[in-house]
Amino acid sequence: MRRLSAALISVSLVACSGGASTPTGPGATALTATVTVTDAVTGAPIAGVTVVTAPLQAQPSSASGVMTISVERRSDSPETATLNAAGYLPRSFALKVPGAAAAVTMIPASFNVSAFDEMARVSRLQRWIAAPPLRVLTRTMRFASVQQSSGVAIDDVMTTS
Repeated sequence: MRRLSAALISVSLVACSGGASTPTGPGATALTATVTVTDAVTGAPIAGVTVVTAPLQAQPSSASGVMTISVERRSDSPETATLNAAGYLPRSFALKVPGAAAAVTMIPASFNVSAFDEMARVSRLQRWIAAPPLRVLTRTMRFASVQQSSGVAIDDVMTTS
């Protein structure tokens, strides 16, 4: 009976000791994901981007916009990462660590987001179920308001040169 009790205690201790897939404590290997950060307007890589969300950690992005984000403990749900860079609006997104490489864009702080919203967005978000048609107008149109679905053509005609 004593051997059976000792065997059960040994099995219980081994089962509760944790697995190699969840590193913890000093010297443990961190879990990582690679992120490439680019300018949303120009597509150029952004150097010096930092992560400001705990428990994520990273060195600033390289000249090619690449950074490795790490976390000490594995999670079944994605982490929320917030990136900051001089001259750019903060960017938050969900990131699975470890996970596939991610490409993230940041909007320059000089970009007029309010004007973009007025001109390009409707009053509510709509999901596309098919790509919208592309129409190239050669006449210059006079903008009236975002509420109007039609415009007035003026005498200017655009040409290719």
